[in-house]
Amino acid sequence: MDHRHHDRTYKKSRFQQELEQSVSRKLISSLLLGCLLFCIAIAVVNALNQNARREDHLESVASTFHEVYNNTSAFLLDAGHTELFLSELRKDQDNLRYLISQYNVSALVEIQLILTDSKGNVRFTTFSEGEMNLHRQEFNCIAVDNACHLMRTVYTTVYHFRANSSEYVMIHPLYRDGEYQGAAAVYLNENDWTKLFSQYQYDAILTKPNGDVIACSNSSFLSQKNANKYLPADAAQYVRVNGNRYLRSSRSLENGTVLAYSFIYSPTNYSYLFVGLLLIVLLGLSWAAMFARIMHAMTEQMVKSVDTLVREIRIIRKEDPDHIIEIDTGDEIEEIARQVNKMVRSIQELSQRNIALAEVNNRMEMQNLQAQINPHFIYNTLNSIKWMATIQHAPGIAEMVTALSRLLKSVSKSNERLVPLYEEFALLNDYFTIQQYRYGGTITLDVSY
Repeated sequence: MDHRHHDRTYKKSRFQQELEQSVSRKLISSLLLGCLLFCIAIAVVNALNQNARREDHLESVASTFHEVYNNTSAFLLDAGHTELFLSELRKDQDNLRYLISQYNVSALVEIQLILTDSKGNVRFTTFSEGEMNLHRQEFNCIAVDNACHLMRTVYTTVYHFRANSSEYVMIHPLYRDGEYQGAAAVYLNENDWTKLFSQYQYDAILTKPNGDVIACSNSSFLSQKNANKYLPADAAQYVRVNGNRYLRSSRSLENGTVLAYSFIYSPTNYSYLFVGLLLIVLLGLSWAAMFARIMHAMTEQMVKSVDTLVREIRIIRKEDPDHIIEIDTGDEIEEIARQVNKMVRSIQELSQRNIALAEVNNRMEMQNLQAQINPHFIYNTLNSIKWMATIQHAPGIAEMVTALSRLLKSVSKSNERLVPLYEEFALLNDYFTIQQYRYGGTITLDVSY
């Protein structure tokens, strides 16, 4: 008894252990997959968010530049302004000063104007005497010549004088009746560019294709040796400036004449990543512990239900084949028990049918046997009686007739299901008596009790 109990306990523990291991493997796999998908989702969301910020910043920088460029171009190309420029080459320039002052009141980037005649002489400027130095005069003369030779409506370039200062220059050649009269050149204030870019969260640089800096929101991005140039050494997406990591992107503006660079501060944040992963792991472990407890309770209940079902089935197999399983667990095991009960009832019904069919078959076989044996047996017996009456002594006739009558009476009662054993022996004795007279006493019968 103790051995069977120990064996049942061992099987139960083994089943429970295998069930918990299977569920644990699936649980751990699901948690790991969930953590992995969570990390991937964070990375994807961060990348999409960073890409959106980059595009938004580039779009803002490009929109600002286009607005300034278009406003300045419109100022230079306005027919009334062009006529004023031509007329002011020979007159007093008070009207022109008022025009520039009026424009700068509402302009995003203030401008300074240099008006030159056909020979390159400066006829008007809004620069002070100190600002209008020889270097600027020579630069303006060269820039105007380039604008005339290139035959551009608006020619753009960059003026550098100090190492940390640059001005975007836009030049419009002036013609009257197809004859060159001079040029109007406006210089856009770099400080105003910086103020515009400072409104945005991230840094930006505007350059010409050759790297000449038009405007820069943060001078730390420029080389100390050549502060007016920005030419990236490579096309790397991430760059480091003074130990800080930035996401760099660029966009071409004004048909490739200007390049806009966006710099979005993007630290590696290894510590934050580590803390995030640690939190994810701790959260996963807490989930695992919670699910493990739930899983243990579920498997324990399931094992108890299975063990109860096994005990009930053993009763049916070893003790009571008609036993009905009674389990009230409220789970799938209860449904299995109901199906087993249905199966037991079906087996019982089939067994009863088989017994009934076997009895019918036996009865039919007996009737067929009797139908085959009785006529032939009676005929032979009657012949034997006839022979004894004519040839042998008469006393045996009475005994044979008595035995035959008892046999015929027994045959008439053959529909009864059960016959006592003593009657079967009596019939056997009558049958033997008849056979003994038929064969002249050559057969013997030995019955042992």
